[in-house]
Amino acid sequence: MIPDDVPENPPPNLNDPRPPKVERAVLAPAAEKARPEPPKVRTSPDITELCAAFALAQGEMEMAAKDTENPHFRRTYADLASVWKACRPALARHGLGVCQIITGGFLVTRLVHKSGQWIEGEVGIAGDESTGRTRVQAFGSALTYLRRYALSAMVGIAPDDDDDGNAATPARPQNGRRA
Repeated sequence: MIPDDVPENPPPNLNDPRPPKVERAVLAPAAEKARPEPPKVRTSPDITELCAAFALAQGEMEMAAKDTENPHFRRTYADLASVWKACRPALARHGLGVCQIITGGFLVTRLVHKSGQWIEGEVGIAGDESTGRTRVQAFGSALTYLRRYALSAMVGIAPDDDDDGNAATPARPQNGRRA
């Protein structure tokens, strides 16, 4: 048994001839950027009422309408307003709401219940300035995009004709191999 007055991690013994044990840190090469932290998901201590209400609300939600055109790609997509339109009525009927806030370079999306229970996720915001836009324009564009995807992910909304990622996948030639 260790007496109460002995520290848990005693100071090194200066009379010990062995070198002290040193924890080694792994450093990334200078050319390699440090990886960002993975997104975090947090909840209130209890989420049973939130889960019950959310299950009912999600059963009533519609798919988001692809009613906005992207002129660069000549495709339509479900914008943020369409995603809100698809989920807000069902959420409200079951005492649920969503808030999205920016803090420390992260977008935090929180699903809240009238009981005070909640679940939230966060994702880092990074704007692409290589298109010639200002830093503020790049940030605003990235934020709108992330708000739409974070809300869609939080409530389980997909566009009305989701292509299962096919638009982002190179076409396969007749021989079955990727181009």
